[in-house]
Amino acid sequence: MSGWKALKQFAAIAVMGTVACLICRPSEAEFKTGYYWYLNDDFEKAELEWRPWAFEGDVRAQMGMAKLKILDQDFEGASYWMNMAAEQGHIPAKAWLAFRQWNDAGSSAAEKAEAVKTLQAADLQGYNWYNRQLYSGGQLKRPQPKTRLERGIRDFMVGDGVLAEKLFLEDMKAGSGKAKTWLACLTVIKAKQSEPPPSLAMPFDDAKSHLITEMLAGDPVAADCADDAVDEEADPNAIYLWNGLSDLYGTPSMVFTLDAGSARLLYGDEIDTSWKNFSSDMYATDLHPPKDQVFKFDKGPRDILAYVSARQGADYWACETVSGDGTKEVGAQIQFDIQPDGTATATATSGVWLSGKWYSNVTSLSGRGYLNRSGEPILDLAETGVISQDVLPDEYSWSEAGSSELLVFVERQSSFEEGGEYVMNGTLTTSFGVSPYHCYEASKS
Repeated sequence: MSGWKALKQFAAIAVMGTVACLICRPSEAEFKTGYYWYLNDDFEKAELEWRPWAFEGDVRAQMGMAKLKILDQDFEGASYWMNMAAEQGHIPAKAWLAFRQWNDAGSSAAEKAEAVKTLQAADLQGYNWYNRQLYSGGQLKRPQPKTRLERGIRDFMVGDGVLAEKLFLEDMKAGSGKAKTWLACLTVIKAKQSEPPPSLAMPFDDAKSHLITEMLAGDPVAADCADDAVDEEADPNAIYLWNGLSDLYGTPSMVFTLDAGSARLLYGDEIDTSWKNFSSDMYATDLHPPKDQVFKFDKGPRDILAYVSARQGADYWACETVSGDGTKEVGAQIQFDIQPDGTATATATSGVWLSGKWYSNVTSLSGRGYLNRSGEPILDLAETGVISQDVLPDEYSWSEAGSSELLVFVERQSSFEEGGEYVMNGTLTTSFGVSPYHCYEASKS
């Protein structure tokens, strides 16, 4: 399964193009169900919900995967997912990566300078947690705001609510959605902290509704402010759940971990993470009780994953990707063994033609087969060992042993243009990067 020369440049094109079109954004039910498992400390099931969608570009799922890696103290793994979120403009991910780069003793002066620029840009948008120790130590100069929104955010941060409100209103009237979120944030804080209730530039209920909508869509600013719209004594569950989203998205930091255990220390026995309370406090109308994500073979002989596993002997799955520079085709033959509890193993024989000679690489993989919340069959496997491997010419190399991860969706063809009834589409991740991966039914007979 080890990829051949899967260069990062090509991988980036693949993720933005072919791979990103395979499926659309996950439904709210899928993201929230993963979040439910996360808050109840079942991180394996949270990953099953989030991982496929993280590969498909959902920032919320990418940040969730990063947090799971941080919980395991796998900061290189966290950086992988943070980079994916940062490429889509997620400011907390950019700041986390920049702060890590700035503190890395191996970073060059140019890399540290670039990290400082990123942290300063994040500061202007209100994300200044990572900058505080640098400012206090005099190592980083606080940037001066230039735009109306940046001035409003700075005034908001230093406690000048009157001027901030004026600037947010002006920017919102000019069509700024970000200004509306900041104004909603200021509104709920102002209403909560003032007695008697003050006059508000935005109706409180409108502000609360806007923050909830944007929070669930993945806006870290909204997530950081939404808990101020809730009465902590009347609904501590909502405070807990919404603080958790703020933590998950990366605001104000990615170092504080909110989980069921720590929440009970903060709130006592008032916290109830049952599905009933979770659904209510997440204001969800599309949620259903979570199901065990381990796939069961209970749908008859044409069950898709059972069919995938049944192709043995002379029958196999023919798979293909391309080299990182896009000049060489890389093929593979794979046979899967999927057990009734969802446990999956596979043997993959990959190969490439170079200068008229065939080079092959045989690896073993293991993982799981399951259905996501949309009912789509998924195979998620990682390389567990190299069985045999030809030595490539000097200018080429296989990816690092044990680095390969395969994630594919099993799909039914509308017409049998290649092979049989089903195909697989997804990604192959190696030490070189991410490449698109496609498989179809084949036979040696």
